[in-house]
Amino acid sequence: MKNFLKKVLLFFTVSAVLTVASGCQESATKLTVYKYSAPSEFASLDDGVVSENENFILSFDNTYKRVVLTDKKTGALWSSTPDTALNSSDKYIGVYSPIAIEYIDEKNVRSQITYAMDSAIEMGSVTAKKTENGVRITYYFTEQEISVPVEYRLTNSGINVSVKTANIAENKNRLFRLSIAPFFCAVENTASKDSYLFVPSGSGTLIYPKEISLMGETIEEYVYGDDPMIEVRQKRNQTERISFPVFGVKKRNNAALAIIDGAAESAMLRSHIGAKASGYSTVYPVFQVRGYSNAVAKLYSWRTQTYVYGERLAPSDISVSYHILSGESASYSGFAEYYRNYLQKSEGFKATEEEETLLNLRFLGGVNSSDYLLGVPYKKFYTLTSFAEAEKITDELNDISSSSTSVELVGYGQNGYDTEKLAGEYKISSKLGGKKGLEELNAFCKSNQINLYYTTNLALFSKSGNGWSRVKDVAYGISKQTVYQPNYDRAIGSVNTNAPKYVLLSRNELENSVNKFLNKSSKWNLSGIGLGELSYLSWSDYKNVDYWIKGNTEKQMMHINNQISKQNHSVLVSKANSYMAVAADRIFETPSNSSVATVYDVDIPFYQMVFKGIKPISSSVINFAEDEKHEVLFAAETGIGLTYTLVNNYYDALTDTFYNDINRTVYSGLRTEIKENVKSLEGLFNAVKDNKIKAHTVFDNGLRKTEFENGVMVYVNYTGKSITAEGMEISAESFIYKGATE
Repeated sequence: MKNFLKKVLLFFTVSAVLTVASGCQESATKLTVYKYSAPSEFASLDDGVVSENENFILSFDNTYKRVVLTDKKTGALWSSTPDTALNSSDKYIGVYSPIAIEYIDEKNVRSQITYAMDSAIEMGSVTAKKTENGVRITYYFTEQEISVPVEYRLTNSGINVSVKTANIAENKNRLFRLSIAPFFCAVENTASKDSYLFVPSGSGTLIYPKEISLMGETIEEYVYGDDPMIEVRQKRNQTERISFPVFGVKKRNNAALAIIDGAAESAMLRSHIGAKASGYSTVYPVFQVRGYSNAVAKLYSWRTQTYVYGERLAPSDISVSYHILSGESASYSGFAEYYRNYLQKSEGFKATEEEETLLNLRFLGGVNSSDYLLGVPYKKFYTLTSFAEAEKITDELNDISSSSTSVELVGYGQNGYDTEKLAGEYKISSKLGGKKGLEELNAFCKSNQINLYYTTNLALFSKSGNGWSRVKDVAYGISKQTVYQPNYDRAIGSVNTNAPKYVLLSRNELENSVNKFLNKSSKWNLSGIGLGELSYLSWSDYKNVDYWIKGNTEKQMMHINNQISKQNHSVLVSKANSYMAVAADRIFETPSNSSVATVYDVDIPFYQMVFKGIKPISSSVINFAEDEKHEVLFAAETGIGLTYTLVNNYYDALTDTFYNDINRTVYSGLRTEIKENVKSLEGLFNAVKDNKIKAHTVFDNGLRKTEFENGVMVYVNYTGKSITAEGMEISAESFIYKGATE
């Protein structure tokens, strides 16, 4: 028994040491730190108007320490606590809390959640002060000794809610996460289906009001994906991620679209659905304000996971703007149009000069894999597709369509497709045709108006070389140590021990990596380059306070894209986060569904509705899809091009390796399918080419309808039986369109 108690005591001692050690390493960074101190008197405001403009009135409610936004046009009321909840006899504490905090308890070093209503408002420990266009409310969590000042500012389109992280004060308990206005975008569980929540998971999804259980279900997804610098031994079963910093709610004829315009990289979207206890379903942002990582404490035969937290708060300021819509704009079609216009005004989002292409090809160059000589293992380079073979395939496929083709080359450096030295050593593999082979393919593509992009790995590597060190040039986790990135098994999500681990480049060096590749690409006379993993990866680097908790990812990548555009390179991105898609010239692999979540009811093409007609976009990789027919129908539904990943050669030796999926890319087995799919979509594609999606409708019977800005209507039937609609019969698993100009 004594030995057992010693083990338990030792475990908690190790946990505490890990946490303190992390904090000590971070404390060298000089950041403003406010120690918690409550005022002697909590001064507030009387009920009444605090700001007003042409469209809205912003009022303060002293009882619930909240603000209420009134839409002058419709009379609709918006608040962090829905007005319909005020008359309820069941006071669910979360509904009445304008904010909630998750803090690290000093005693057991574990995170706990508490709400403003019971930990600040009911305690009378809230101050309110009128500002120029609104009000600043500071919530003092007295027991936890944490205070959070929240600014509510009236705008021409609604309301902005913000928190300056530097003004947060804490004592021994430390703030970990902060939930903003958790019930602003909420709908009653009993509401009809003309109300819903919108979450931009993958292509986008809707959640209809429903009642599930006493506490309901909760889904959390990080904006721009999980942080790879937080080690996980088992990857979540998540097929897609959130690529847009937006979310929203539709309540009959009124709607709110929320845009996270500050610290989006550190946010997750939490959907809390169908709880009888609250009576509401809601979606809201949760901001991580302190870094953390997983750690495994091994004591004798025990292996236990614990968390290591940072000592300081990250400096990024939090901001969410709620834009109020009504009438025809109060729908997910209206959300897409509003957000597209927002990007055009605020982010410099503009139409590219490149045309949309129906066929989009990605060729894999080569891979290194283990082979054996007299029982001794060695690395062998396998040529999957040489430059000459890529040209031959492209030439054959380019003739089947009146639309031009886009081609991406991946894995043509010295490493092939492998994650070894950065950027394939900035060299072209001689085994694939060398520089001469690339020049000949480039000349062929230019003479045939084919868009050619050369993609290389600019952020992931496993070996030092070419001026990059796997020791000093890597990104650091919260404990100021290298975080090795494993590959995960595609089926069960566990770490694939047969695949090599790699590291992420320090974000301090990211621009240098891109510039080094740009210099090479100019010498190779490339006009198009692909950014590969930079399209969708967002990671922390605790070498630099600006990059804590994925900080300033948007700003850094936008700067890098500006540097690229100055050299007149056309940029291709794949599976891109919104900030990369905005800056790129072409987008491959736009998602066709949301992530795996039981509460998501209907997937919608929000991603395509934002970018179609502005940027050339294409489908997910058809030959990697679980349901290829569905992917082709989705391309028809959204009027976008098809994407295929191809190789010319396959080797039996690769069957039992990490590269066994390559057998799904062999061109000889896909040739007929590609030609048939291109022919089936060509008429529709040409009819809606370069046109935006004006509206989209999902019917209960499985039919979907898309209206393009030139008047073309597309009807897609995903079901296994015929459907009759608007005087037309749409056969099972097919589409028809009308309104095209002859």
